[in-house]
Amino acid sequence: MGRSRDKCARQLVAGAAAALVAWSATGAAWAAPCLRPAEVESKQVRLLQTELMVAALTCRHHVGLGFDDKYNAFVRKFDKRLGHHITVLRAHFKREYGAGFERQYDRFSTELANQASQRAHGGGPYCTSSVPLFDQALVIQVKDLEGFAASTHLASLAQAGACDAKPQAATKQRTAAQPKGP
Repeated sequence: MGRSRDKCARQLVAGAAAALVAWSATGAAWAAPCLRPAEVESKQVRLLQTELMVAALTCRHHVGLGFDDKYNAFVRKFDKRLGHHITVLRAHFKREYGAGFERQYDRFSTELANQASQRAHGGGPYCTSSVPLFDQALVIQVKDLEGFAASTHLASLAQAGACDAKPQAATKQRTAAQPKGP
């Protein structure tokens, strides 16, 4: 009976070790995936579009601002560019999440809208302070959308999740230092 207990204990330890190794290997997949430069640019554009959308919805009852019309004009003017950036972001989510990418992309889009809504309700004269953003967005040329999005107060928010060259270089160094198999 002592041997079967020892064997059972060894199997239990081996199983736990295998589970730990499997969990460690998948842990990297659970970490937030980083955004490549083109994806950061697309996130900046998406942040701008979302900010304008939330301003239009939040401020629609403020007489004289006309944000609904301005937002619709923005979407019409930049339709192809906005569509391109949505495609880039969806490709990122598909690459990172596979079959479940739609749900993750929807969560991402909802989070952007929630953050914009929090800024809208964060105090201060939100509606009147949004006028310059709308006015500037509507006078830029289509080819300048990405540069404009990168120049707004929202651009720094898009940097969250950007791939950092230093950690990647460290990973490459660790990988190169590891002994090769037989």
